[in-house]
Amino acid sequence: MIKINWNCCKDSIEPKWIGFNAFELAGCIEQDGGIERAEKDEDAHFYTLYGHCVEGGCEALHDFPNGFSNLEVIRKICKEKALSLSFELWDYT
Repeated sequence: MIKINWNCCKDSIEPKWIGFNAFELAGCIEQDGGIERAEKDEDAHFYTLYGHCVEGGCEALHDFPNGFSNLEVIRKICKEKALSLSFELWDYT
């Protein structure tokens, strides 16, 4: 079973949630040595869960593995975590 292990966070430690107020889920692509949001879901190389920062902007928190494309499982995991924190989940997939 796939789970959130905070692989984009320092030392893979779950962040302190005081600076966040929502989650965003988006498909991503590796392009020109960097990571960008995929324009179309079918172009996504992987999916990323972002924390929406209270001060503005987003921070990548977890990348779901390349090739793991079961969006229903990813959405379920992200929704459960969002509910546990009373966050909204904005789904851009």
